[in-house]
Amino acid sequence: MPVIIERIERLLEAEARSIRIADVRIGLGYTAVLTDSGSAGLAYTPREELGRGCSVLSGSRPLVGRDAAELLAYLRSADALERAVGLATANALIGTHEIKNTFEGDVLDVLALKSGDRVGKDN
Repeated sequence: MPVIIERIERLLEAEARSIRIADVRIGLGYTAVLTDSGSAGLAYTPREELGRGCSVLSGSRPLVGRDAAELLAYLRSADALERAVGLATANALIGTHEIKNTFEGDVLDVLALKSGDRVGKDN
């Protein structure tokens, strides 16, 4: 398991046990998770990795009503759509979590990107 996933889970899992999932929306572009505390998180929906059909989410349902720790664990799933649900859940939890050594502002100002820099995967 990648180190970043372990760090995210360690940071959020205790809080995630006390928060319930209020809604999950899996769209063509994004997957969204809403918690019962009103925090929302988004993740990219990996359409290119999904099978065909009406029911592309193979995991157990319903997702609504479960505690956030269950969906956070989807970060470790072999299924791309479950990982998207896990990431959206993490993003919703991070929105309410106090993280030290952060600042407000535009991340692009901090990155100081220059002409010719690449962001993302090069095919």
